[in-house]
Amino acid sequence: MSPFPSDGNFTNELARILYDTVAKETEVVRKRNTLAPEFHKFLIQGTETIYLIHLPMFHVANYRQQLIVSVEFDQRSREKYVTMKKSYPSDPMILVTQHKTMLKDVVENNSGFKAQIMTKEAGIILYDVNVVIRKTVVSRPLNSKYRLRDYPTDSMPFYLYGSGSEANIDHVITRAPNTQLSASRCRLEWQEEQDAGVWDKDLVVLLEDVREAPMQPFPANAEIGGRNGAIVSHDHAAAAAKRSVGTKQDGRARNGYANGGDPARENGGDEPGNPQAAAAAAAAAGAETRGGGAKGSGFFFRPGARFQVGVWEDGDRSDASSKHASSELGAFVGYGVLTLGESVYVDSEAMNFDPFKKVEKVSEWRYEFDRIGKELE
Repeated sequence: MSPFPSDGNFTNELARILYDTVAKETEVVRKRNTLAPEFHKFLIQGTETIYLIHLPMFHVANYRQQLIVSVEFDQRSREKYVTMKKSYPSDPMILVTQHKTMLKDVVENNSGFKAQIMTKEAGIILYDVNVVIRKTVVSRPLNSKYRLRDYPTDSMPFYLYGSGSEANIDHVITRAPNTQLSASRCRLEWQEEQDAGVWDKDLVVLLEDVREAPMQPFPANAEIGGRNGAIVSHDHAAAAAKRSVGTKQDGRARNGYANGGDPARENGGDEPGNPQAAAAAAAAAGAETRGGGAKGSGFFFRPGARFQVGVWEDGDRSDASSKHASSELGAFVGYGVLTLGESVYVDSEAMNFDPFKKVEKVSEWRYEFDRIGKELE
């Protein structure tokens, strides 16, 4: 091997390899961040009012948006959809745009478009659906500059919308990686009676007995026990008893506990909470979600699951940051118990998938090094 790097055109060869690598990566960055018309998929929720949840992806600009809209279908399509949804409530139904379109144009113009409805098992089950957008419930970009630094630590936030007879929720995406957690036809039992007009507000519901931070990132779909996005209900034989909704109002913090937010002081206790015990409980919840306890239908987010919740107004729904739906909330609305309906959708993979990620092959690098080495001999 020559001690002189200029021999055998070594320097020029390195420069060529560097140039080719930069050119390829630049093209990937351009494709990843260029907005263009594309097919879009939406999870369909509800039967009274129909809602569409855009299925986002962090690594592709065309899909980097958390979006929830209320829509109308043409009469024929609506009747068929409602019939199928009531017959198969646990099967996720996905609406796909029939033609490539810009998501921004559809939302800003409240325009209509043609689509088709499908399930992952049966394929397309309804063609030529005329969709008209009635209202944008949530529209927040998922670009890195709008994401938060940390996951929520003392609860798990969801957007709440619908009506008293049919509530729907969708997980607030605060940072990456993340998981699609959505449920429709839920039941919210308020601790104190609310006026029907409460559903006209921009609402956020916090699952107060769930800590999101120690659960993230969630495991793969196979480990969670999801099948095509659906989670089947099944209670643990040794499930812990849920605490009842408290009646105390004074001194309640945002996490729903009385006496300054200390769990150990709930029900009138005088001793401060044990930080080690709280940390252990959070770790146990995270371990169950990731490990064998999460397999099958033991996953915490499943049909029929009940949660102690607090409901707040969004701090500023017009602002792009999800902090207004997690840490900087608006006015407090009330406490209650939320029971998930039969239509529960969980996907921990799709939004985190990177179609441009290159799988490095060690053999190719070895071949390249061997080739360069032989040229320098």
